[in-house]
Amino acid sequence: MTEEEFDLCCAAACPRPVGRLYARTGDYAEAQDVVQERFVCAWERRPS
Repeated sequence: MTEEEFDLCCAAACPRPVGRLYARTGDYAEAQDVVQERFVCAWERRPS
């Protein structure tokens, strides 16, 4: 998976987890940060 493909995948998948975390925490910025951190972890662990 290229970096561009990964970015597109993240952009498509991001709204749902951010929305769920925002509903639980009430902090939209924090929800975005948590989801972004998880995508960074996923990128670092992707198969070469």
